[in-house]
Amino acid sequence: MAVGLPAAVFMALLATTVASALLGKDFRVEGAPIIPWISFGAFFLGLRAYHFDLALQLSKATANQVHVLVSAVVVSVGLKFFLIPTTGLIGAAEATMIAYVVATIVSAWAGRKHFKIPIPWTNWGKIGAATLLMALCLWPMVGMKGWLALGLQVVVACVTYGIAMLALDTAGSRGRLMKLVAAKASR
Repeated sequence: MAVGLPAAVFMALLATTVASALLGKDFRVEGAPIIPWISFGAFFLGLRAYHFDLALQLSKATANQVHVLVSAVVVSVGLKFFLIPTTGLIGAAEATMIAYVVATIVSAWAGRKHFKIPIPWTNWGKIGAATLLMALCLWPMVGMKGWLALGLQVVVACVTYGIAMLALDTAGSRGRLMKLVAAKASR
């Protein structure tokens, strides 16, 4: 969550900059609108795989992951059948993201029957707040293009998000930083 959410928000908010810096001229116009969908799809894929699927893995009920994956395939294929003819590439990206959201929900539901994985709501809330602050600081930079702009945006995002995470003491980050500084100073 601490890496995936801010990365997805960064990519979605600054899709034009990312496309102008990383995609070839022929792909920028069509690539920029699908970047947000792909970014949030990847976020939900990671959240499912690295958090909610753990319940099935730790309880050795991995056969239930078939249900999770089948639900994603059914939703993805079904939505793509309707969305691609009307909205093209965007529809395919939308269908994929929605399928990953469904798979995340199914994994959370299926996993709780076997092994209750806690959801750290407080830390997730702090991560959300730090991500929101990062997005607000990046908002004036939306629409900038090129490598220099992307570099500046990465620096602004990392600094504001990092400061917010420390200020909110997310997952005890301030204490960990103090221990690290103390260890370095004692050498």
